[in-house]
Amino acid sequence: MQKGIQTELMQNVLETFHLTIPVTQEVLTELASNFTIETFRSGDIIEKPNTKKSRWYFIEKGLVRTYFYREDAQVTVMFFSEGSCLSVFEKYYYNEPSKFYIEAIEPTQIYALDKIS
Repeated sequence: MQKGIQTELMQNVLETFHLTIPVTQEVLTELASNFTIETFRSGDIIEKPNTKKSRWYFIEKGLVRTYFYREDAQVTVMFFSEGSCLSVFEKYYYNEPSKFYIEAIEPTQIYALDKIS
């Protein structure tokens, strides 16, 4: 896990953030320094249900899916590819438990931003 990596995706994330909420370059630099970059293999679980850590993910490379269990079957909700961002909204915005898994379905590299309480 590395912190503060700069790539084209990160630049796009920061520019989009700046367009949404105009802030100084100093604030953007501080925001960028809080991202970590993580690598996952195909089949790795990035996030499990009922965990406390709440994060935003930005996919640099790879493909992930979100799913939950209904009885004994996995139900895929959505796929996210390179350049996408995702989070488990119940956890991030409402601090509520979630039933969702996030799984890498091919080798994946993501930027993660922990929610600051």
